[in-house]
Amino acid sequence: MKTQLDMILIDTPPLLQISDARLICHDADAVVMVVAQHTLREVAIQAKQRLMDDGSNLIGTILNKWD
Repeated sequence: MKTQLDMILIDTPPLLQISDARLICHDADAVVMVVAQHTLREVAIQAKQRLMDDGSNLIGTILNKWD
């Protein structure tokens, strides 16, 4: 599909709950992590670390449902 499209966005299940997300992130050109307001800081840090350990290219974060 890369040859036919400019960009492909994939919304995965939560990173720490489903292993599919880590596999998809590893194969993606870039990853943007979405962190909801209720997410504990330690959990967000753990998710980021797993992405780094997998060799994923984390390029940014979106803060979702924040006041």
